[in-house]
Amino acid sequence: MSDGTDGRQYIVNLTGATNAQNVTVTLNRATGVAGNISASVSATMGVLLGDTTGNRAVNASDIAQTQSQSGHPVTSATFART
Repeated sequence: MSDGTDGRQYIVNLTGATNAQNVTVTLNRATGVAGNISASVSATMGVLLGDTTGNRAVNASDIAQTQSQSGHPVTSATFART
C-alpha cells in the first residue's frame, strides 16, 4: 500500500521472515516519476538477526553499536531501518 505521503513509496507488512534469508517484493504495473509504467519492479531485502550495522555480518561492530545506544530513548534519529 502507498505510504500516503508519496505515491512512489510503499509499505509492505511482512510476517514470518526467518533469519538469514532474502525477501523479494515485486510491484506489478508500477508507475514511475515520468509516468512510465513498468510491468514489474522488484526489491530484495536481507534478513539477518543482530546485524544492526547492515554490513551483512553479526560481529563486534554490531555489539559496539548496540551498546552505544543502550539506555537512550528511541527517536527518529536513532531508530535504524536496515
